[in-house]
Amino acid sequence: MKEYSFLLLEISLDSGSNPDGAIENLLKITFHSVIKGDTMIKILGSQITKIRGERKEFDGPIKVSTELKKTSVEEREVIIGGEKKKGDFFDFAFKANYNNKNLIEIEGSLFFTGDDKEVKAIKSAKSSESIDEMLPLLNQAYQLCSIQAILLSEKLRIPAPIKLPRLAKKE
Repeated sequence: MKEYSFLLLEISLDSGSNPDGAIENLLKITFHSVIKGDTMIKILGSQITKIRGERKEFDGPIKVSTELKKTSVEEREVIIGGEKKKGDFFDFAFKANYNNKNLIEIEGSLFFTGDDKEVKAIKSAKSSESIDEMLPLLNQAYQLCSIQAILLSEKLRIPAPIKLPRLAKKE
């Protein structure tokens, strides 16, 4: 059984009063860690290799679809501390499509290590398959692409491809 660790973020806005009777809005941020175990996959680095954005005029309601897929997993030589070493790279492609007109495309690589059995499973998985061993890699790639896509969507003046969190007054 594969086990993973998760970090949840809770944000709330509380209204309160200080001793002088003035009302204050306090932003409380609480981190929750839920650790369910361990995976041998460790991500050592990341790199964006391509970013592309295109903006055209919208006509009608905006529908956004996103897709993240593995494009390849291969062993490559890297230079670490001045020495050439072999390492495994997880290549990915992210696409946010807006009404089949506007789009954001991002490609990149994650440098990772893991035990031989897990690396072999990741290498042999088809690009559309999501296996347990690939989850840490897919999550990291999605986080990396989401941040870049939000920044690019702002520059292109199109909606962010993912729903951003909003603060709400606690009832």
